[in-house]
Amino acid sequence: MKSSALLAIVIASLAPCTSHSDFELENKRISSAVVSGDADVGDPAVVAIGPRRIHCADTLQPFCSGVLIAPNGVVTAAHCFLGQRPGEPYEVFFGDDVTANGETHGVTRVVTPNGYDGGNGGGDLALVVLDAPASATPATLGTVAVADVGKSVTMVGFGVSNTDDGGGVGTKRSGTALIQSIDSGAFEITPNPAMSCDGDSGGPIFLHGSSGDTVIAVTSFGDPGCTMFAENARLDAYNASFIAPLIASAADAGTAPDPADAPPKNVCSGSCANASECGS
Repeated sequence: MKSSALLAIVIASLAPCTSHSDFELENKRISSAVVSGDADVGDPAVVAIGPRRIHCADTLQPFCSGVLIAPNGVVTAAHCFLGQRPGEPYEVFFGDDVTANGETHGVTRVVTPNGYDGGNGGGDLALVVLDAPASATPATLGTVAVADVGKSVTMVGFGVSNTDDGGGVGTKRSGTALIQSIDSGAFEITPNPAMSCDGDSGGPIFLHGSSGDTVIAVTSFGDPGCTMFAENARLDAYNASFIAPLIASAADAGTAPDPADAPPKNVCSGSCANASECGS
């Protein structure tokens, strides 16, 4: 598959930030923070993704999570960008809490697999290309097989931690679950004792191995109560055809988008003394 054919969504012109509501796919609530998990001050490669802020003093309003897999590449869920206007500008946050200090980056483009039709589970992947390499070390990609059914995995995200009031969004949390079943493009997990929830979409699923933790999937969707199951899109199923070529092309291009597609630089994506330095 040619990488040029994968450039399905391009982040282009500057546009004001808009609110982002949860999506519903096939009457299933998208898993977007981790219920019955714990605050996570590690996992520096895990990010929050939201509309780019208009003013420097604004707090990022994340709608999804993601994970750095290359110096300038973050993988997340494709459904996070459904319904967004062409050219909508996004921002990526590295840190423990979006209300605290962290590293932020603008986004030059978002790409989904060729043929992605808005479904969930397998193929629900997107690569977010950052405006500059991040300081965090990228997570290592891993593989999953039928033999891994029953194994423990760790999910990390910036989503809801309290399903009663929808609280906790914007704080990085992690928790453990068990692999229940595996198919060619996705796998299902069940609580042990935690479960992903609203806002954790696109967040990584880590598998523990003798050589360390590897990211094997990103959260796609789950049950409405965030208590029974979650479906996760496998990365190994799309690495050769989708992820690896895009990472290579982004590196070759030095992360610089075409001038016509490039959003204004340094618009609330770096440090600034006051809002006027963020531009229009």
